[in-house]
Amino acid sequence: RFGGVLQLRGVYLPVTIGSAQDARLHPPSNWVQVILYWEARRDQPEGTPRVRLTDPYAQVYGAALERDQDVQHRNPVVSWQAGSIWEVAYDLNLNPETPPGVYNIEVMVLDTAGQPLPTEGADAGEFWAIAGQFTIQ
Repeated sequence: RFGGVLQLRGVYLPVTIGSAQDARLHPPSNWVQVILYWEARRDQPEGTPRVRLTDPYAQVYGAALERDQDVQHRNPVVSWQAGSIWEVAYDLNLNPETPPGVYNIEVMVLDTAGQPLPTEGADAGEFWAIAGQFTIQ
C-alpha cells in the first residue's frame, strides 16, 4: 500500500532477461515493459506512480517513459474510484551502459507536492516497493 491512496495488486513482466542496448528497435538503449495492476483505496486518490529500474544500491538505471496515450493520461489517477482496478503499462528506458546483473523494478507513489508516500507490505521499503526483477545480460 502507498499511503492509503493506492495499492499494488499485481505485476506482469513479459520479459525478465535482456540486454541494456538495442541497435534495431530503440537505439541505443533497450527498454523493459512492466505492467502494474493498481487498486484505488479511496475515491479520487491523489498520487502519481513512478516506476524505475535500480541496482541493489538504489542507483537508477532506467525510468518509465511518459506518453500522451498512456492510461494515466487518459484516465488520471485522481479520476479513479475506490475499489477500481487499473492495468497500467510502463516502458522503462534503460541506460545503455547498464552493467550485467540483476536489477529491481522499483515502484513508488508521489503526493501532489512530489514527495513519496509511505509504503507498507511485502518487499517494501519506507517509500518504495520492489515489484520484480530484471536481469541485464
